[in-house]
Amino acid sequence: DEIHPPLMVKQKKKSKSDKAKAKSSKNDSNYSVDEYIEKAEEYVTLFQPDMAVMFLRKALEVDPNNDAVLDMLGEVFLDMGQAEQALQVFLHNAQLRPDVGHSKYMYLGQLHPFPDSVSFIQKGITILQREKARLEADPRSPLAEKQNIRSQLCAAFCSLLEIYMSDGCFDVNAETESERYAAAALEENSCVESHCAMANLRLSQERPQDALTHLQTAFTQLSAIPDGEVLPPFDVRLGMAKMLMEVNLPNEANDVLDGLLAEQDDNPQLWFLSGVASEQQNAFAAARDCFQHAMELMEKQNPNDTETITMLQSRATEAAAKVTEEPADDNDAQNSDVEMQ
Repeated sequence: DEIHPPLMVKQKKKSKSDKAKAKSSKNDSNYSVDEYIEKAEEYVTLFQPDMAVMFLRKALEVDPNNDAVLDMLGEVFLDMGQAEQALQVFLHNAQLRPDVGHSKYMYLGQLHPFPDSVSFIQKGITILQREKARLEADPRSPLAEKQNIRSQLCAAFCSLLEIYMSDGCFDVNAETESERYAAAALEENSCVESHCAMANLRLSQERPQDALTHLQTAFTQLSAIPDGEVLPPFDVRLGMAKMLMEVNLPNEANDVLDGLLAEQDDNPQLWFLSGVASEQQNAFAAARDCFQHAMELMEKQNPNDTETITMLQSRATEAAAKVTEEPADDNDAQNSDVEMQ
């Protein structure tokens, strides 16, 4: 349980957050629900989740059953690491409006173990499919809305595939369900996420050539996304980089990793993976520098993880020893290097 400090006799100087709360309470009494949501979104972008929670609670005072507000409140709690509070919010929302809004069911799927996780996500898919049918039946429906629904369905099917490849992998129907959901994801939206999901399934089935085909398609699609447009989720691209190395495409893997490093240049795992990809390219000087930088980041961020730090030092030393050697003719990819041990 969270331990709160005892009340002090002396009054403490108000923090900026306290002042913001005091100021906001004077000015927000006539806000609409949409305005409360807008203010909450503003504080989320400012990394002030406690303020976002305050405005969302005020929105619920106006409309206690608002699906969008409850979903956002649960999301903010998740971002704050308060999974139990998020779970209660999503469950409450599902009880209030069981047939409206799919997002709560996607989160409930993440927060529950197999097989309950599957049931929740399937409920969300049912709602999405109903909305998809409504949009397709109306010729006036905007194309963007139709595409958005298909993208959300694709993501939901990918989530089910991931469950059957992890928590549900020992289920008697795991193989059949995995195939079904992978195909459904591709049918809804042939995109980076669905092709990576299928590639992951094919690699687990020891069908690397089939996986290679899907990864090449995914890489082409990712490369074609214009600057400034929304990219696939970070974790999808990270998994894609690992799989590209597994099928011996280090050049493409490093391209993906460069994009990820532009977003998180203090992530030691990304630098490690970039080092592995560089080794596969026989670029040992670059590999040495990547392993060295990953080690330095680990020493700052997690100095007690001596095992990983020692491993990174060893990899940097090994790469440095190969800098002056003649480059080998073959690309000797080691699949076991893709995961940082």
